[in-house]
Amino acid sequence: MNIYVAAQTVLFLQSLLVGVALGVIYEPFRLVRAAFGGPAWVVFAEDILYSLITAFVTFSFLLSEETGKIRFALLVGEAIGMLLYFFTVGDIVAGVAAKIVKTVKTVMKWVFSKMFLPIFKLILRPIKALLKEIKKIIKNIKIHLKVDMGIVYNQYVSVFSFKKQRIRTRNNERKAAGKEKRLRNQEDTV
Repeated sequence: MNIYVAAQTVLFLQSLLVGVALGVIYEPFRLVRAAFGGPAWVVFAEDILYSLITAFVTFSFLLSEETGKIRFALLVGEAIGMLLYFFTVGDIVAGVAAKIVKTVKTVMKWVFSKMFLPIFKLILRPIKALLKEIKKIIKNIKIHLKVDMGIVYNQYVSVFSFKKQRIRTRNNERKAAGKEKRLRNQEDTV
């Protein structure tokens, strides 16, 4: 009986170690999330991947130690091992990793602002000016998709009325020019 209890205790301690290992496996996922964040679907995909890894590791452990029998005590041992890791070593690792990520981000921002930003500005300045000119040209171009000629059965009438309008405009211009000449002549005679 004592041998059986000792074997169960060893199995429980092994499940604690498997839980700690699963906590270590989760750490990169947690660090990437803390450093870069990401949309909800990426977090969902990471959680699914971690769940598959956890299921595979747990199944492999149960298969090798208990010939595939699911023991509630072993699952509780894994959960306790993960919690022990997260609230002890995991906190220290997360704190150190957060400081490292913050330092790396600060250095990268400085490098980008001092080295790459001036180069981008030099490249983008002529491109922005070119785009501004293209916008001006496009704005000034008037493309008429349809010439307004009136209703189809009145098309010839509208062409003739356009010619009549042009003739009237020329006649009005001639009359105005004639009036100006007469006024000048009157001023010269006075």
